[in-house]
Amino acid sequence: MSRLAGKVAIVTGAARGIGAAVAERFVLEGARVALLDKRAELCAAVADRLNAARSDSALALALDITDEAGWLRIVEEVGGPWGGVDILVNNAGIMRVQPLTECDGDTFRKVIETNLVGAYLGMRAVVPSMQARGGGSIINFSSAQGFEGRFGMPAYTASKFGIRFNEDHFNLVNGSQYEQGAITVPAGNPVFPTSRKVYIKELATLQVKGPATTVLSKEGRNIVAVARYGKGAVLAVGDPWLYNEYTDGRKLPAAYDNFKAAQDIVRWTISQTKKK
Repeated sequence: MSRLAGKVAIVTGAARGIGAAVAERFVLEGARVALLDKRAELCAAVADRLNAARSDSALALALDITDEAGWLRIVEEVGGPWGGVDILVNNAGIMRVQPLTECDGDTFRKVIETNLVGAYLGMRAVVPSMQARGGGSIINFSSAQGFEGRFGMPAYTASKFGIRFNEDHFNLVNGSQYEQGAITVPAGNPVFPTSRKVYIKELATLQVKGPATTVLSKEGRNIVAVARYGKGAVLAVGDPWLYNEYTDGRKLPAAYDNFKAAQDIVRWTISQTKKK
């Protein structure tokens, strides 16, 4: 496949999990990818694997995403040999589980700076390069904690209020009764063409107005919506439903297509880069 041929992407939190999977898919689609992570050795191992599959396709760089000067250095290091940046995926994030009375100021600030300020610094650093290349795509990962406060997670919840969805609560699941979180995907879905049944629990439903359109719903409620704004595209879903354990077969029954859905989202995102 070559839908991203000639594109240059930066992916944060790329040493493992979702970030590494995104980087791998982008390389398969023809892009060159700079993998950023504080864990330099793990990040380098992922880059080595990708370069073995296609030479000069991946670059591993160590970065604390809260370092503003570091972001500017990264854009220069990537843009020098590869010409610029077309895609930024803000995937990196941290979580600290502590009750409010036990969460000290340093911990709170660290989570806010990583999950919220880090994403902002990345966007601010890459936009000039994207503008010089005629446009680009920025993908920010968020979480259900932006609208659902949870005990023991005050810092993480506050950080996610910077990138948030609507404020309600639907599809509650009791323990391992996975069917309570099941959502059927109609055939011919424009975003999820290969998925038929997915698991999304404790989600926020969406209020959808034009030009946005709903692509997944349940019981008359909007679950996933897409929209275009200027040269950008948005996919909104009110739950962090692509956790590793929901895509790697360790937890969900085989009937659920969350891994296929993750691949569908990546393919849909790639397809939007051509619609400028």
